[in-house]
Amino acid sequence: MLSNEWPKIIDGMLWGDPISIGALTACLLAPLLGLAIVRGRPAFGVWPMRRWAYLIYPVHFLLLFGLRQIIE
Repeated sequence: MLSNEWPKIIDGMLWGDPISIGALTACLLAPLLGLAIVRGRPAFGVWPMRRWAYLIYPVHFLLLFGLRQIIE
């Protein structure tokens, strides 16, 4: 996300836009949080990613598209 929207996020951050600051913070924290989750052992069972996981990718894009249509 940061590479796609770098100029907009930085410009907004410099103007003090809270959404841009939050987006930059999320982009910076996401890799660290991801590594912490991968290296830790959750107390709950995690389903293995099998054939059903192929549905996640297109479905999440459809959900994002629907959310965008609602917002606009």
